[in-house]
Amino acid sequence: LLQYLNGTREVGIIYSNQQGQLPRSYNVWTDATWGTEEDRVSFQGMVVIRYKGAINWHAQRQWSTALSSMEAEIMAASEGAKEMAWMEKLTADIEENAPYTPTLYCDNQGGLEWMKDSKFHNKSKHIGIRYMFVRTDMVEQGRLKVEHVAGKDQMANILTKQLPGEAFRKHTRAMGLGGYSG
Repeated sequence: LLQYLNGTREVGIIYSNQQGQLPRSYNVWTDATWGTEEDRVSFQGMVVIRYKGAINWHAQRQWSTALSSMEAEIMAASEGAKEMAWMEKLTADIEENAPYTPTLYCDNQGGLEWMKDSKFHNKSKHIGIRYMFVRTDMVEQGRLKVEHVAGKDQMANILTKQLPGEAFRKHTRAMGLGGYSG
């Protein structure tokens, strides 16, 4: 532990908005692994970025077993959407005008289609009401945009997968983690 602390003494999150040039919106990156352990429970991760730095992140085991990788991604996206709903409320309390819509980045095309389109999806009819929140309360209401991001550019991978050194460094830089040479 002491060796780690000594080696990361200069590491910290750097936020930047010189001269107010950056949009004030939040972006959330969500990712999930699907059933990777013996018990087949998936892991999910989420990173919230504002002003080029991570302001919130977490990784955890999912509470229920996903029946597909799409469902695991939707479960992770739902957690990200709940975080954005909380950030929306916080921002409204702090700032007078908050006319921006956050973006959720997901690397699963099936999950994105499900979040954007309310038509009947035969492969997802089993997905619980709990996870409908991301689509019905956030996307359809215009409170959240969802966009595809290539898997190699998925910042939340750092919380859900073992990454090669260069990918790890790329994502730490994207999270605003300065001073890391690792």
